[in-house]
Amino acid sequence: MRKNGGMRLTSTGFDTFVKKLELEHYSYPIDNPMLFNHETILDLDRKMQMPYYIHAAKGVPKRIVFFGSKEAVMVNLYGNLQQFLDNYRP
Repeated sequence: MRKNGGMRLTSTGFDTFVKKLELEHYSYPIDNPMLFNHETILDLDRKMQMPYYIHAAKGVPKRIVFFGSKEAVMVNLYGNLQQFLDNYRP
């Protein structure tokens, strides 16, 4: 883990959090995967204070699973992931 973030989970980490630890999690759909790019992933890494997982099917991101309720509520209130990241100050 980097000093400034890096809370993205691997599929093994996600399975452990969900299936073994049964942690509460919140899903946010990625409506336009074309706008979800490497810059977005770097922003998530820099700003998220709680773990998250990017669920993809055949390499296309479909949803983000948050393990922090505060961040999940805020992104849903914004209704737009990029706007949330642009304005979020942890």
